[in-house]
Amino acid sequence: MRHTHSTRQSGFTLIELLVVITIIGILISLLLPAVQSAREGARRTQCINNLKQLSTGWMLHEGKHKFLPTGGWGWNYPGDPNEGFGKTQSGGWGYCVLPYIEQLNLYNIAASTRVATPVNVFYCPSRRPPVAYGGRAKTDYAANAGDKTKTQGTTGGPNASGWPGWDPPDEYSGVCFQRSEISFAAIRDGTSNTFMLGEKYLNPDSYETGSDGADNESAYHGHDNDILRTSNRSRLPLQDTPGTSHTDYYGSAHSGGLNMAFCDGRVQMIAYGIDSETWGRLGSRGDQLPVDEKKY
Repeated sequence: MRHTHSTRQSGFTLIELLVVITIIGILISLLLPAVQSAREGARRTQCINNLKQLSTGWMLHEGKHKFLPTGGWGWNYPGDPNEGFGKTQSGGWGYCVLPYIEQLNLYNIAASTRVATPVNVFYCPSRRPPVAYGGRAKTDYAANAGDKTKTQGTTGGPNASGWPGWDPPDEYSGVCFQRSEISFAAIRDGTSNTFMLGEKYLNPDSYETGSDGADNESAYHGHDNDILRTSNRSRLPLQDTPGTSHTDYYGSAHSGGLNMAFCDGRVQMIAYGIDSETWGRLGSRGDQLPVDEKKY
């Protein structure tokens, strides 16, 4: 008897393969937003941790010197370890806080090297990696100069051409400004009702160029809107927007709101749509006006 053997090849047909590819594509499209959201959540958490570390450094500084880090003299000055702290220190808060965030070596090295040396804690990971831009280390965080309109002097400091003199202290109502020496005791509105520092607004087109008018100096330079911002009622915080520059505003790359550190050390997200009156009051250290926590 003759036996006939037939063979049958197994495998996917073209239609079956297309179906599988389509299903995989659908799954990826469903998972991608969740992955991106998780990554942004992690970046936002790191940003909060940065502000907590900086605010802790500010509090240690106040405990040691009896006043918070100064705003320095002007944008021509990157800090000098021989000038001490307070009014005699030409560098800004970013320089003064270095010894209190485990960066004493950076505090003491030559300014020409320091200004090009980035420190991770000064950078929000949602915005940009911690490298030098335009040859200079940057900061994505700015100190609270108050609820008025001024965040820097008219010149870069006492050696600048046409320098008119120190800014009158009453032009600033916050906790850090030109030659400031603000103690916790001087914050009459209470440390829990007053901003210390927070995320600054920046045009996304300038993230990696260092060319923005409020991002062109180093994190360690003195009195300048690179390191100081205002909570003026007409300048509500904004989300970073391509093509738009605001040199005196707070803001961030996050959606929904920005992270702000208070003088009691806590960090809280503030919505971009915060009530303007509340926004202004949180920037003033001593207007003695009530603050409604339900409004921020």
